[in-house]
Amino acid sequence: MKNNNIENLMSQAVKLLQADLRNPPSESEIISRLGISEYHFRQGFRKFFGTTIGAFLRKKRMTRASEMLADTDMPISQVAEEVGFRNSSRFAEAFRNQFGSNPLKYRKSQS
Repeated sequence: MKNNNIENLMSQAVKLLQADLRNPPSESEIISRLGISEYHFRQGFRKFFGTTIGAFLRKKRMTRASEMLADTDMPISQVAEEVGFRNSSRFAEAFRNQFGSNPLKYRKSQS
């Protein structure tokens, strides 16, 4: 596959992922929508973003959560739901792993 075609497909994949962080499409759904093989998708994604689709999505979710914590008064449990976590304690653990602080302390440090 040509480099610019893969780049275009990866750009489309990211748009699909970011459109709904609460319930993003699965890897197989993205592959089907883009009409690309699983091998080419994974290789292209790693080449252009330097990570796996799962790690990319986790980082995007945590970045969005940090923005929401800093910019809104939304309850932490609701922020967790908005970025795709049904369990607040799992969200807090993922947030702490990403930012080294729990969500409440992070929010307080941003005000």
